[in-house]
Amino acid sequence: MELRVRPWTQDDIPEIVQYWTTIRNVDADRMGCDLSRFPAPEQYKRILEEQLDAPHETASAFYSMWVVNGDTIGFASLKNIRFGIRGEMHLHIWNAKERGKGIGGRLFCLSAIDFFERFRVSEIVCEPGASNPYPNRMLQKVGFSLTGSRVGRSSELSKELLLNTYAITREAAVNYLSKEIQWDPSDYVRNSQGQFGWAMSNIDKLRLQKADRVLDVGCGDGKITAELAARVPEGKVIGIDRSNPMIALARRSVQSDNVVFRVIDAQALDFTEEFDAVFSNSAIHWMPDQFAVVQGIGRALKAGGRVFLSMGGRGTAEIPRRMLAGLMRESRWAQSLDGATSPHHFKGPEEYGPWLAHASLRVHRMELVPKPMRLTDIAALKGWLRTTWMTYTERVPESERTDFVREWASRVANGCTLAHDGALLMPMVNLEIEAEKIPRNG
Repeated sequence: MELRVRPWTQDDIPEIVQYWTTIRNVDADRMGCDLSRFPAPEQYKRILEEQLDAPHETASAFYSMWVVNGDTIGFASLKNIRFGIRGEMHLHIWNAKERGKGIGGRLFCLSAIDFFERFRVSEIVCEPGASNPYPNRMLQKVGFSLTGSRVGRSSELSKELLLNTYAITREAAVNYLSKEIQWDPSDYVRNSQGQFGWAMSNIDKLRLQKADRVLDVGCGDGKITAELAARVPEGKVIGIDRSNPMIALARRSVQSDNVVFRVIDAQALDFTEEFDAVFSNSAIHWMPDQFAVVQGIGRALKAGGRVFLSMGGRGTAEIPRRMLAGLMRESRWAQSLDGATSPHHFKGPEEYGPWLAHASLRVHRMELVPKPMRLTDIAALKGWLRTTWMTYTERVPESERTDFVREWASRVANGCTLAHDGALLMPMVNLEIEAEKIPRNG
């Protein structure tokens, strides 16, 4: 299941108005809404249009639309926004068929991360009615702290009732979105030939000098970190990864005086002007808070420092995603896969352009690049699916997992091109970025 959030547009306003003007009384009561406080549909439409047109710095409300497999199924809103300070978050799934699948928490977290970035707020709260079980259960499951209760109205459309107040934090949202990703380092080493090939085709684009200090973001097993280190014999490379097992493997595998591996989440980098270059390959698309990654990279670089980033980009992995959707609908594993969501967060230049500018990074090249992944045979394809789509494969009972991966791989292979030596070439799309840190004087 592919989940994403997007900013609202003019086309969403009629859907939002219809949701509120056709809501059942039982649902309104459960949410604590006072339908008598709602404006007439045309007036409500005008209010929403004014809110949509407002600049972020002065906006009082903003809607983040929730998209599942291409269909908009609801939204989160941020109300009473004070730019750079705080906002109040609300959530609604208007497609009843999507309720109860366990996807609300992930969508809520994606919207929260977007709100923190978009409005530069330091505080977000969410205040569902204390008697409404669904949002309370979801917020507690994610790990947001219940900071208190009060009697009041959670919005201009609410009744006065007992509210539970939750502190929505970026850290809790990121942790929840990342918790299903559990790496098997030894399996990854055996099945990461495609990612290694991409890295080797890009590594020299950094134009490394022999004394450079380099940061490798999402270093994984350390093979690419070692290649970077070989190009800076008088310098130093620090490889970072969120995964303890991956870093342990890298430390065992790479023996070099100018390499250090550290367990660090790239979404919380704590370096300041320490590096001449930053490299990342096939890693950042695993990270939900990519804005935070980019800002950390900007801080970590010295003035004039160079960046090369390559990650899965919007539109990539279309064949495995399409074949997986079919298996989720009609195979014997459909029930096991129900509610499974993608571990990836594929973006494009439209998101990264503003993020890079905010991090004082001048872009020299940024584009979505069609880049086939080369897999030596069907066994390599099975290994790649097993090690990089774990949020699906691990839903299937262990006794059936081998059959599931075999069937999925067979369907994917049928969509691949066959190279002259028998290797499978799978169409993929990478987002590639070459940039440099802008000196303070411009």
